[in-house]
Amino acid sequence: MRLLLSLFGCLCLVFLMASCRPSAPQGHVGEPKEVDTGDVDNENFFRYLDIKGVTYEYPPLDHICEYDALIRKEAEEIGWDWRLLASIIYQESRFNPDLINEKGAFGLMQLMPVVMEKYGIDYDSSVEEQLDVAGKLLVFFDRELPESINDSIERRKFVLACYNAGLGHILKARTRAEQKGKDPDIWTGNVEKYTPKQTYYFVREIMKRYSFYKKSIK
Repeated sequence: MRLLLSLFGCLCLVFLMASCRPSAPQGHVGEPKEVDTGDVDNENFFRYLDIKGVTYEYPPLDHICEYDALIRKEAEEIGWDWRLLASIIYQESRFNPDLINEKGAFGLMQLMPVVMEKYGIDYDSSVEEQLDVAGKLLVFFDRELPESINDSIERRKFVLACYNAGLGHILKARTRAEQKGKDPDIWTGNVEKYTPKQTYYFVREIMKRYSFYKKSIK
């Protein structure tokens, strides 16, 4: 009887040790199929990857959307990488040229009514006209930002922020950042901290998706 009790105790100890052993790593870095995103939707996928520190392989793409040629054309005219422009469009409308939101923002780039009126377009305007106005707006923001923002990548982020929140809000955020001892000419880790969360994530998600596009398509 004593022998049986001792044997039972050993078996319990072995079982307990096995249950406490750390689980094996799930797959290798670069295998997106092993990433458990749960209920994370497409809109928040890149934010999820950023939070989790996940890296993965980038599948090649032969195109981004049906408007690639028009996006390339507009991007060339304003001196932008067309894949960055495409990333903005995805963020704004999921490539839907007829989308109208509750505030009246319209089209691929969700142009506000006041902008549409200023540049002479309406809700019947073509994709080309929408892209032309959006391109002019991006150029306007770039021109109005201080020349002291001389890092090209950081400057693009400031332009994206202006597109989301407006030039005035971003200039005020620069001032607040400087008052807090931050660099007003650097977006990442500096000015971005003094903008609305919506703008903070707007810029980050666009840049994350842009990185994906750059690695996936020429």
